[in-house]
Amino acid sequence: MTIIKNTKYLPNYPFMALDKDVVSVLMTALMEEPSGTAREPTLKIFDCYCHITDQPLNYIKLSCKEFITSTVKGFIGALYTDELIGMTSITRTAHARDFIKVLSYIRKTSINNLEKLDWEPDLPKQCYPDWQLLCEKLDSDAVRYWGGWEVTSRKNQKAYFNLATVYNTHGKEFTLEFYSVIKKYYAKQAVINPTLFNAMMVYLSEHSEEWPVSIFQDPLKINVFFLAYMKHYFLKAQALNRDLPYKAKDWRQLVTTVEDAFIQPGVWAKPFESLPRPMLQEKTGALTKISKAEDGGTDIAENLLTSVPLSVTDEQALEIIFGQISKDIKTVTNWAEEKAKDLYRRGLKRKKLASSGKVIAGGMYHKSADQIDFPDICATFEYDGYVGDSSYLRPRFGGKNNKANKGLPYVAWQLGIPTTSSLFPYQLLLVAEHPKITSSFLKNFELYNKNGVMTGFRKTDGGYQLIGYKDRAKKSRAEQKIDLTAQSANFVQQVIEITEPLRNSLKAQGSDDWRYLFITSGTGFGKPQKANFPRWSVGYFNRYPKVHSQLMKEFEPHTELRNQELEKLLTRVSLGTLRKSRGVEIYIETESVEKMAEALGHAKYNANLLSHYLPEPLLAFFNSRWIRIFQKAFICEAMKDSPYLLEATSFVSMAELNEFLSNHALKIVADQQHNPNIDQGKGEVYVNIDTGVLTALMSIERAVNASTTPDKICGTARYWAKVSRLITSQIESEQDPDLCKHLEEANKHADENTMESLIYAA
Repeated sequence: MTIIKNTKYLPNYPFMALDKDVVSVLMTALMEEPSGTAREPTLKIFDCYCHITDQPLNYIKLSCKEFITSTVKGFIGALYTDELIGMTSITRTAHARDFIKVLSYIRKTSINNLEKLDWEPDLPKQCYPDWQLLCEKLDSDAVRYWGGWEVTSRKNQKAYFNLATVYNTHGKEFTLEFYSVIKKYYAKQAVINPTLFNAMMVYLSEHSEEWPVSIFQDPLKINVFFLAYMKHYFLKAQALNRDLPYKAKDWRQLVTTVEDAFIQPGVWAKPFESLPRPMLQEKTGALTKISKAEDGGTDIAENLLTSVPLSVTDEQALEIIFGQISKDIKTVTNWAEEKAKDLYRRGLKRKKLASSGKVIAGGMYHKSADQIDFPDICATFEYDGYVGDSSYLRPRFGGKNNKANKGLPYVAWQLGIPTTSSLFPYQLLLVAEHPKITSSFLKNFELYNKNGVMTGFRKTDGGYQLIGYKDRAKKSRAEQKIDLTAQSANFVQQVIEITEPLRNSLKAQGSDDWRYLFITSGTGFGKPQKANFPRWSVGYFNRYPKVHSQLMKEFEPHTELRNQELEKLLTRVSLGTLRKSRGVEIYIETESVEKMAEALGHAKYNANLLSHYLPEPLLAFFNSRWIRIFQKAFICEAMKDSPYLLEATSFVSMAELNEFLSNHALKIVADQQHNPNIDQGKGEVYVNIDTGVLTALMSIERAVNASTTPDKICGTARYWAKVSRLITSQIESEQDPDLCKHLEEANKHADENTMESLIYAA
């Protein structure tokens, strides 16, 4: 049995067996030891070992000569198998090696009488008997405590609840009961949200004297507790500048779960009054993610790939709507296409080279990967399949790391094995091609059913379908069938081919994870598992600067953004923001909310749909200038003028041309001139069509259509090209002789060359 299932939940655990002086010494060594790679998880694993073996450690014991024999050897032996921690042998060995390095550093710098213990590859195996002796008398309560509080949904989503601190403040009985209830409750739910309960448990443990276990059996005090916690919850959210209406929605979800899981079944007392529920403020979905500008100025809406300031002029809105949104989508999809092709090509190269290589039986441990013929590595991988054990890998694929090859992770990269986040480009491409695909649809996408039949990817008379489930949909609409294009079907086929070695390995191990479409191998040759979506954020990039640097280099060829502007785009990249951006782009292209709803997979048309995707300033633009121009009837007023307007004016910039067209082509004409109290938004638009203006508009339209670099066209130019198309279409449908004459004359003199240099710069 594995005690520590996952290191991700260890930061929530306080140190139990190591006193503060020992933690201080070890943490200092971890930070200063120049050749070690261990970090705090190594200490938490060691603390767990000391706790379950009942070996509390203070500075005096750490300084004893017997410390190595009595404590350390058992810990190193525990890392020989996965009995203590569920990691690959490579990772366990790394923890053992780095812990020995830390002890060596301490012996040299502060505790000179510490017994010397040198690292050697077979040390964990040599020390394993020491661990076996200790296994006979482990503290069962401590073992349960360190096992993590894992909860699994009916969709097989796994999450860990933070119950370690409340275990220490409110006791074993309360914690086990809470865990049992919440585990049973979420087993019937499609999605688990541990964040809400985790925050409540932290508050409960931090105020344990004020809120003891007994309050949950008191009908009066339980309500008082939730009132106090609600006050703390919202004051904290306000202090952190969180969106309060969104937090109110989370609060109501927490209270509903508490009532359904604990109060109605009688686990906790039924309060005399209903648990507090603040009124929900109506707010569009597009405004649920707001951030502050770094200079403390304008708030920014972050629900799209494109960042939108909440105070924006019509001209800025025009540029964002008709330019930047599509540019940002193209940037992300171009990057994703390149990364997907690269991963797939490496897999094809592996298969090709395998035919010319020889299967390695072992014995290469003294070599690094770049000293072994790569075709031989390919042949070995194709023959043996995916094996993640270091005792197998190092003798065959190289036992030494160096700067040139970066060890086994680099070998995994060369072989085209899907590693952490390497399938994310394919997920982005599928969402971009089919915006009705949600992140919940992909997260637990089952390629095969439990009987081993491929049900998630099906060939039809018209092509291929992707068949999965959307967790938020009602059960009657939970199943989704996505009719794939030839390109997206090819993406799915490539993912199936890329993940085949991992799938076969999981199947051989009896793991149910083999059925899922997206499977990865950690940093390379780790335990195969379902892929998670990366969350690129400033905090993530600070923790992984190499990932940040690599992504910046990879994205630069696909965009003109650089430095902070490019980093800001990266932090907004997700399946959700891409999906919303594609929905908005479809609306801009089609001018149809119905088509947008269809593309996003909404069951029925909702008149407020646009407000859930567009940030407020862009929505305001559509609801005023855009709608007045394009969703009301055009009234065209012919004006006599020269067709040689362009030759006479010689515009030098798009901004100058935009100002001219705004002043001379469009006028809000209202009965308001006589009655200023009438709402301006209800006026109509007169398009002042003289031959010169129409010539300018048609020239812009032709230049935009003829461009060989459409990704670089500014939004203003796209906007006026669209205006031109709509006006000419209106004139042609009206068949007014005077207007048609102007159109005919403008058509003769329109020249895309006069606008070619203007359409790329706002």
